[in-house]
Amino acid sequence: MRKTLLALTLVSALTACGEDTPMSQEEIYMMDVYARISGAFAYDMACAGNTLARDEPSMLSANMNMIATQVYQSLRANHPQTPDAELQKATLESGDNMRASAGAIVKEKGCDAEELIPFKVAHTRFSTVGPDDNYTFMMKDMEKLKIERKAAPLVPIKPQGPQSTTPVKQSPPAQNL
Repeated sequence: MRKTLLALTLVSALTACGEDTPMSQEEIYMMDVYARISGAFAYDMACAGNTLARDEPSMLSANMNMIATQVYQSLRANHPQTPDAELQKATLESGDNMRASAGAIVKEKGCDAEELIPFKVAHTRFSTVGPDDNYTFMMKDMEKLKIERKAAPLVPIKPQGPQSTTPVKQSPPAQNL
């Protein structure tokens, strides 16, 4: 469900700009990670004590920024003729739709709903593993999956505030990203 919702939002936004190219494997991969962290945000707000409101700057927020940037860069690299404003809009709408979808599951079925498990796992990962480590993991995972990366590499993020002194936990296995 999460991939379908994000892909449909993205495809409809790009189609509105005159794009009719299918999504690349890079875009599909990035959108899947974006779906997970967007769902993790909704889970955080409804079920995990809203850590975003009390833990600024949060690890979850830093990871969201990194992943949203990667989604945008993938779109930019794969759709060079599409205006920046349209790519930014497609990226933001995709995340908003995924958060709304996860929020609807919470509202309807509660925080223990089976459909929320991927978001709970993502919440744990993206709340405890820094964006640099997650970025490195994603690039290695894409390489292992033989997904061509067209977007430019990320410049490492320098932790700020309380994150700079907090030890980063061991990354969970690949299936949990």
